[in-house]
Amino acid sequence: MKNDRAGTLVILACHCVYDPETDRIYTDKPQFVNDRPVYEAHIDYAFRHLRLCHNWTPDSDPLLVISGGFTKPQRCSSESRSYVELARRMGLQVPENLALEEFALTSIENLLLSLYVYHEARGLFPKTIDVISWEFKRKRFVETLNAINRWTVLGETWNGLEYFPVGDLRSKEREFVMENVEESYNKSLEQGLSGYYDNPKTIDAIARRDVHKSREQARQRYAKFPLPF
Repeated sequence: MKNDRAGTLVILACHCVYDPETDRIYTDKPQFVNDRPVYEAHIDYAFRHLRLCHNWTPDSDPLLVISGGFTKPQRCSSESRSYVELARRMGLQVPENLALEEFALTSIENLLLSLYVYHEARGLFPKTIDVISWEFKRKRFVETLNAINRWTVLGETWNGLEYFPVGDLRSKEREFVMENVEESYNKSLEQGLSGYYDNPKTIDAIARRDVHKSREQARQRYAKFPLPF
């Protein structure tokens, strides 16, 4: 690990777009609308997590990066920006040590592009990484960091990340997702980031989510960093 690092990157991975005009959320699948309490819990915990960081490690100097791109046809807004709107609707005080990552279309990009946003904000990479998301995605984020560590074009490695799950799927749905979705993603990540982006499930997910054609904007936004897409 390189020495010129400081602070903690706290990533809140988004999963929906909130519309303040209708007070509705839009997700990949209509049945997940009922998961709104989980998404609200993600936001509430992420804000409290910043205060907890100081209790755990006084010199952590955390920066919360809310990550999520333009993924839903119902509203041309990034997931991350809409989360801030939802937080205000919930009556939460939005912390100052917060930045938005607005172009990630997958969990893998939640992690990689948030590292870039942190570097832009602080002028260096974080010393430690915390991730807040669903429990069932834990291994996916761990394998993502492993793939990033092996990605020689970036030339950066981390010893690991701390994972803070908020919510999980019900048993039958979790079993299905773990066997039919997560296993495929995790196996492809073992082949590195290129293997992940060659995975048909990844290709399909990105095609479904890139409804506002933000890929070229993402390349321009992160032009000074290497990108796997």
